[in-house]
Amino acid sequence: MKFEKSCGALIFRKNGDVTEVLLVHQTAGHWSFPKGHVEQGESEYDTAKREISEETGLEVEFIDGFREVETYSPAKNVMKDVVYFTARPTGGREKPQESEISELCWVKADDAAEVLTFESDAELFDKALCFINNLQEKKPS
Repeated sequence: MKFEKSCGALIFRKNGDVTEVLLVHQTAGHWSFPKGHVEQGESEYDTAKREISEETGLEVEFIDGFREVETYSPAKNVMKDVVYFTARPTGGREKPQESEISELCWVKADDAAEVLTFESDAELFDKALCFINNLQEKKPS
């Protein structure tokens, strides 16, 4: 059995009063979140930050307290863990990595689950949105 590991993030931003999340349309045809394979010597955060920059052109800062792992088998005799964090954009310019990403799209949080291709990503998104909403409720006015 071969084991693979990737890391990425759900990137949230506020657009006025509306919370949005960045979705990527993979050239393979599905809508998901930016992520990619861990390279030797990288931490999970380093991988996620590098992959987000490569795939989207954005720089991000991570929002402490959220780490979820999705485990699945992408091929026969292969098990894969994908570690996800939450993040917010801090700079860069949106530009899809043409070899892997055909489109980037900021989607209203209320609509994201309908756009995501896989149910597991929709479930992950619900957990991340709950986390983000709880953080916002705790902020002093």
